[in-house]
Amino acid sequence: MNLTEIISLIPIPFLFHRRETHKRYFSVTWKLSKNLKPRDLLGERPFQNYYEVRDFDLKIKIALNKHRNILIKGSSLAGKSRAIFEVLKNNKEFFDVLIPICREIDPNSFIVPYRARFWRKGVVILDDLQRFVEQPGFEHLIREISNRGFIIVASSRTGRDFQLVESKFAQQGLDFRSLFHDFEIEISPIDEDVARKIANRIKKEWARISFNGTIGSIFMELLEMKTRFAEAPDNEKTFLRSLKKLYDCGVFQDKGTFPLSWVRKIITDDEIIFNNTMEVLQLKEFFKVDKEKIKIEPVYVEEIITLFPIINQRLLCKEVAQLFQNDPQVLLKIGDRLHDLGLNDIKVASFMKEAITLYHKVLKHYKFSITPNEYALTQNHLGTAYAILAEIEDTVENCQKSISAHNEALKIFTIDQYPLDYAQTQHYLGIVYEILAEVENKDKNSKLAIVASHEALKIYTKEKFPMVYAAVQNNLGIAYGNLAGVEEKEKNTRQAITNFIEALSFFTIDMFPKDYAMTQLNLGNTYGILSEVENETYNCRKGISACKKALKIFTIDQNPRDYAMTQNTLGNAYRKLATVEDTVENCQRAITAFTNSLKIFTFDTFPLQYASVHSNLGLTYLTLSYVEEKSENCRLAINVWNEALKIHTIGRFPREYARIQHNIGVAFFNLANPESIDGNCQLAIDAFNEALKIRTIDKYPIEYAMTQLNLGTTHGALAHLENRVDNCRLAYEAFNEAKKIYTIHGFPAQYHQLQKNINLLKATCGNSQKN
Repeated sequence: MNLTEIISLIPIPFLFHRRETHKRYFSVTWKLSKNLKPRDLLGERPFQNYYEVRDFDLKIKIALNKHRNILIKGSSLAGKSRAIFEVLKNNKEFFDVLIPICREIDPNSFIVPYRARFWRKGVVILDDLQRFVEQPGFEHLIREISNRGFIIVASSRTGRDFQLVESKFAQQGLDFRSLFHDFEIEISPIDEDVARKIANRIKKEWARISFNGTIGSIFMELLEMKTRFAEAPDNEKTFLRSLKKLYDCGVFQDKGTFPLSWVRKIITDDEIIFNNTMEVLQLKEFFKVDKEKIKIEPVYVEEIITLFPIINQRLLCKEVAQLFQNDPQVLLKIGDRLHDLGLNDIKVASFMKEAITLYHKVLKHYKFSITPNEYALTQNHLGTAYAILAEIEDTVENCQKSISAHNEALKIFTIDQYPLDYAQTQHYLGIVYEILAEVENKDKNSKLAIVASHEALKIYTKEKFPMVYAAVQNNLGIAYGNLAGVEEKEKNTRQAITNFIEALSFFTIDMFPKDYAMTQLNLGNTYGILSEVENETYNCRKGISACKKALKIFTIDQNPRDYAMTQNTLGNAYRKLATVEDTVENCQRAITAFTNSLKIFTFDTFPLQYASVHSNLGLTYLTLSYVEEKSENCRLAINVWNEALKIHTIGRFPREYARIQHNIGVAFFNLANPESIDGNCQLAIDAFNEALKIRTIDKYPIEYAMTQLNLGTTHGALAHLENRVDNCRLAYEAFNEAKKIYTIHGFPAQYHQLQKNINLLKATCGNSQKN
């Protein structure tokens, strides 16, 4: 059989189908690097033969010749794509180049093209990685090209876009740092003097250049395009602004590609006017139309086209979503955009509510039985949005909704069929149970969080997924820290610290600054818990140190929520330290930290956190009252606790309500010594009785005994002044209730304090009232 006969055995329809599949997923298929054309990487951007070689070009060349993966970071127009083109085009070693199209990957149809020249090294270019990670199935693309040993040359914009890349990699269990750890190159801005010299070399008038620190702004006619936009008639501006609205809401494909069907939804002109306007804008070089799609340079949308009036992004997304009520794909994109915007916005709750509304609309289209994968994916998105909202308001209700959504996803994402999605969903569940444990059934929900996290670790192993493994270790630490609040405090706290330290072996400040900071924050919290059972001074100082490390990353401008949480934790550490040393100085430090926290945690924006910080602030003033200005500090404590009670009501947050009422009782009792003994003792009794509406012996035995002890003590003090018989009787009743919990073996310290108070009571009342 000759070669012709062998080839003829391959069905032509099969070859055609495979070729069409390749065209669907790849713009360049194993092209020899020296034969690359500017259009292959730069698209429609203007191309100048002149190229300014910079320091990072050598780094890219070294990485390429060592056959190592490369990530090039920089702002828009920093020259990332051109640098990749130049190094590949002019390298002495030739490579086969594959360029995927940024689009959704279907694992069932996606095939990496066969490479005939197997002796050459294959290079896969992922230009604008921040766009790829938003596409469903991108993790399949990464794994396919990584497993085949191809060199990955990727680029990403810096700032929020790069944060998105890191986040999406982690969510999919992909080890971002291991992929690019040796050659992660960042392109810095260039000086204006250098830019002027480049402009002179390419014979461009500086006055016609809108320089913004990037080399691309020298070559691209940004100033010219700004002028064209400014001088455009209203109908053309409206057309371009419509594209910007879609772009700002995440409704686009690839690098600023808009299907005409999407554009027609937002531009309601009749067909003739629409086509005429589109034709004129093409002639003015704002965009190109190709295969029923408008392709626009992203920098034009971001820097040239301006909205007037400026529209709030959340409201804009809501407005655009109204136009796509029956398009689940677009609604999901807008929901995800709202979710991502909300993570770094002070009004995060509003963003999450809008995202949740859209996810519910998507689920009206994506049915469990018809589109199971899309259904499960959307349920996970819905679950994460509810979890974020739960940290701000209606914690129990929103946590339950989050748990329900993730459990729906698990009906599809089983460990056997979708192991990574299963692990990711269990990871999410663990986080939600941790949030829920803060407000109810701490022991039960902490244990459920631990179970979910261990389920995730069945897939997210240290060897295969070190970064996600570290994230789960961090969550386990939080869960064990919560559990320590209700049982085996020392054992569970030590386990939490072990988990956090394990996470920090991966989350270094240089490689993962935000994860490092968050883990340090959690570690600071946990040392605070441990200080309650051993080495109080040492562990408080360890907690303070951890918080200060976190605050090197979490700034009020860049990470306002995280900054505020860290300041709250720092304040608690100083408050606890104040009970053992330098009371005044450490209380003042605590008050400063809490005040910093309240710059972000306001009543309107973060009501739960606002109440929590006020509760901690009250404890600080109470601590300070024992050493100076007793009356003033007790009153300050009572005032801030009453502020917290505006949020922590008996109906919504019964346990917190009871805790604050107990503390108010203590403050009034302390206030009774310098002033109005009878009046303040009665106010203390009222507060303790209010706390006991929640602190029952069955539900909260330890808190019940504590409040009964204080109630008995207050009645005993009041017996000196009025209603001796009644107050003595009530004091004995309260002490006897406390004795049911405070036994000599279970709580020796509290038992001896109780006995001491009973003996003092006998001196006042005798034994006649004792039952």
